[in-house]
Amino acid sequence: MNRQEFEAEIRSALGGRISGDETTQLQVGGADYELPRQWITRGERMIARKHHFTDMITTDTSLATVTDTQTVAIPTSTNRTRSMRLIDGTQSRVLDFKPIEWVDRKYPNPTDDASNKPCIYTIRGSNYEFIPVPDAAYTLYVDVWKWPVAITGDSAVSDFGEGLVDDVILHYAIALGFSHYAGKYKEDAGFHWGLGNSFLLDAIASDNYYPDYRTTPEGYSMSQKGLANALDPGSVPSGVVNPWGR
Repeated sequence: MNRQEFEAEIRSALGGRISGDETTQLQVGGADYELPRQWITRGERMIARKHHFTDMITTDTSLATVTDTQTVAIPTSTNRTRSMRLIDGTQSRVLDFKPIEWVDRKYPNPTDDASNKPCIYTIRGSNYEFIPVPDAAYTLYVDVWKWPVAITGDSAVSDFGEGLVDDVILHYAIALGFSHYAGKYKEDAGFHWGLGNSFLLDAIASDNYYPDYRTTPEGYSMSQKGLANALDPGSVPSGVVNPWGR
């Protein structure tokens, strides 16, 4: 197999979009494409690390706090967390994220305080931590950017939709394929890395037009049911430990 045939093989593994519809996922080839599927999977994860695309946003409703336990493990399918809601009927609230350094400075030993409904969360290693320590089991709705699911099986499809990163996936997979052969085709690999990165910049520019990427400014509450205004210590609801009063 020469280089042109090898490149054509990876293109064939991707196979195009289901029904030719730009809003559907890329179809990946059958059982003969085990190595190309691995390269496609690696390429997709590289794309997901470089930019958090709208396609990868999902809401994980599988998590819940544990009574008198400060931490909840972050699922391995989570790439990055966007926001978190604590579900408690009409008393549901959006939890406020704070960096570890802030939490450690304000709450060096969170168990010193009585358990209560959390109003703050942070990320430490592979866990979410809550302030105050939860006093009950609360369902969590966590908006995240997920990792693309590994490409396996004869009918596999890419998690990326809308055609934004088709060319990036293609050229990253080809570059990884050429790189697989111990530098024998390093010039070919470099050529496709360059094309992939160029297409990625275009995809990021297009994706950034989504209005969801406008963040909520500090001091503004999306909820009137418990999330305190960060600029107003007096806005902390009754019965909740005041995180700004220390």
